[in-house]
Amino acid sequence: MLQNLNTIVKVGFLFLALMSVNTSAYGKEDVSIYDMAVMNSEESLLLYFRMKDAFTEEMEKGIDSGIPITFTFYITLFQDKAGLAEKKIISFDFDHTFSYDTLKEEYSLKFDEQDERVIKVRDLQEAKSLMSEVNDLFITDLASLKPDQQYTIRTKVRLGKKILPLKFHYIIPFRNFLEFNTEWTELKFIR
Repeated sequence: MLQNLNTIVKVGFLFLALMSVNTSAYGKEDVSIYDMAVMNSEESLLLYFRMKDAFTEEMEKGIDSGIPITFTFYITLFQDKAGLAEKKIISFDFDHTFSYDTLKEEYSLKFDEQDERVIKVRDLQEAKSLMSEVNDLFITDLASLKPDQQYTIRTKVRLGKKILPLKFHYIIPFRNFLEFNTEWTELKFIR
């Protein structure tokens, strides 16, 4: 009976130790969107931004093992109305997919917002930088925005969308560390 009690106590301490693991050690708490800017061309509203601390050591190990990682970007544009509810103008999402070809020893990045353009690089740091930024993202035509009106654009990123075959989600040990979201980041501007 005493031996069973010791076993239960040991298992209990192990469970508590595992439950108290700080998620910020895996980089989840630090991921954020920064350098967000809205600009316009002659006819279009364009968005630019970058992510900070988007990759953890576990993610890099997974990528180098051939497991693809997907970042899903969510974009929403609202027209602000004084004292009234915001009016949603447009809302959409797109993916960046990051994979590693172990035979060719090169990283492949696919950008859905750029007509599924694929870039191949050999340097991990360059691949991570490309994966974490969005440039010249078409939001809407300027003609659809009223002059002298305030608008809000919101952006959020989901890191590590499930793209493994269904049964593999249960056996890949670091999979849980690949799935988290940034907070919504917003930027107000006047057209």
